[in-house]
Amino acid sequence: ARGVYSTLSDGDSSLPAAGYLEISRSITWRALLREANDSTVHRFVGDDERITVAQLSARFGCDLESSHDEGVVLPAEQLRQILVENAAVIEDSCAALRSRLLGYLDAAGVTTPGHHVLMDLGWTGSVVADLAQIVREERGEAVTFEGVLTGLYWDASVNRQRIPLHGLAFDEYM
Repeated sequence: ARGVYSTLSDGDSSLPAAGYLEISRSITWRALLREANDSTVHRFVGDDERITVAQLSARFGCDLESSHDEGVVLPAEQLRQILVENAAVIEDSCAALRSRLLGYLDAAGVTTPGHHVLMDLGWTGSVVADLAQIVREERGEAVTFEGVLTGLYWDASVNRQRIPLHGLAFDEYM
């Protein structure tokens, strides 16, 4: 994608220089979280996950209150209940993270009106959708985020084959 854009921008000096962003799926997911409730916390704790309250606190970058000892490994349902019980502190932590993420994007210049951000999806398309939603809600609709599968992708088969994919990604599974 960068090579194609560079070729286009060589012939058009009005286009900005291509650059790279480093975006974390987990940071984007947490930055998007505005309300921690029974339905939203499922995204952050897998059904078969078993971790401690201390590890869960580290995941959200805040101190979570719990009647459980911080070192005791808990199942997913109890972990999710702890998240719901700590909704206010989690929401504050996610708002602070969203502000830092937007500061990073602003500093990179990608939230400037008229920019078109093209991202190689790699594993999942949800990062592009989440990032686009955060920017749209906070900075308006003048920036376009587009996800394109530009390289090779590990399929989820037993054989773990590498297959070439090209085209727009409409969701995580297409």
